[in-house]
Amino acid sequence: MPRVTLVARRASDALKAYAHEVAAAREEGVVIYGGFVLERIVRSGDRVVGVRVASAAVVPVPRALEADLVVVATGQSRLAALATSFPGVRCDDRGRIIADAATGATGNPRVFAGGDAKNGGKEVVNAAAEGQAAAVAMDRLWRGTPRA
Repeated sequence: MPRVTLVARRASDALKAYAHEVAAAREEGVVIYGGFVLERIVRSGDRVVGVRVASAAVVPVPRALEADLVVVATGQSRLAALATSFPGVRCDDRGRIIADAATGATGNPRVFAGGDAKNGGKEVVNAAAEGQAAAVAMDRLWRGTPRA
């Protein structure tokens, strides 16, 4: 079973999630590192091999974590520079990630977008629906099953 690690800017005890959600994640084996910021995604060729993070403290402490998949949740921000650092990912003139309306797939077959990053800021229900559609598309990609 894959290991899941969550890296968050906020301290572990200040995450924007309900306590029971954090407890359930930990119960499922999710390792949570709070108080860190992403410095960069580490690649070997076209494969992700890790991330480099630094503590969010006044004096940052760098740390490297191995990874073979990175899911970046940007909250309500549209981070065009981060998005376009992935080959094939483009943004429109308003900084929104250009992605397939049904699946969230971008010009990079391994990068998906939804929510404010894609639509510019609509209701939460839109972001949730886009996230669900992208999750289904990602699952199909990783399992090697065709799109329904």
